[in-house]
Amino acid sequence: MRKLKRNILMLLIMLLFVGSFSTIEASAATTVKKVYDQKCSGVTDISAKSSKSSTFYIYTSWIKYKLNKPYKKYSRKKSISLTCNLSNRRHYYVKIVSAKKAKTSCTIKQHLDKKTVSNKGIKWIAKSDSGVPGGSIIYIKKLYFSKSQVAQALEYVDENKVLDNQTTLLNATWFAGSTILTTYTGSKFIGGLFTAVSGVQVFKGINFKDITKEQVKDASGYSYNSKTGKGTAQKGVLITIYYCEGMEMVSVEGWNGSSVSGVKGYSGNWSY
Repeated sequence: MRKLKRNILMLLIMLLFVGSFSTIEASAATTVKKVYDQKCSGVTDISAKSSKSSTFYIYTSWIKYKLNKPYKKYSRKKSISLTCNLSNRRHYYVKIVSAKKAKTSCTIKQHLDKKTVSNKGIKWIAKSDSGVPGGSIIYIKKLYFSKSQVAQALEYVDENKVLDNQTTLLNATWFAGSTILTTYTGSKFIGGLFTAVSGVQVFKGINFKDITKEQVKDASGYSYNSKTGKGTAQKGVLITIYYCEGMEMVSVEGWNGSSVSGVKGYSGNWSY
């Protein structure tokens, strides 16, 4: 009987010891969590690092973070890098979970395609499935012409049917307050749309193709030599094509001939 009691006592001691050990082990395995968040519009780049092997959770909204419904999950990693091809403004959360205390970092920023070229023209075209930041403007492409290609830029404008459509629409409606004029507001090339005849305002008409060509020449410092039959420019020019409230638009600006970029919040392709 004494031997049986002694065995039962030893068994209880062993059970208590194992239970204590399990509690210590569970305590040691307690996870460490770090959360980063940032609001971003359109296509978004996310990169994160941890000094210890961790699990990375990516959420695209506060409610999904609270409900633990990740957009992406990466296990047993020390670093991740991804591009979220999503539209509109979102609130991103990045949760990093590790079994041990770790040094972590995270960057969440709007995507931007960038390149460097050597006085060479190039074009950027938004991908058909690219996310967009939202709003009334949708970008289609950016055309970079070097200073030796400004004559080609003028040819491009001459062949651009969009500008013909804009001219036809505005002249047909006589509506000078149209969205079409947004691009040209304050331009020195658009003065004198109306003239007073016997006290009545009469629309004189406008040609967007002529206006755009003048903008190309002005932005690039282009001049044509009738004796040599050649033109020269001081710098390159950038022509951007986009939609504004459903209307396709064209804008022009000078370009230094080296750094090129797409549009923030868009993903696109480069081609020469």
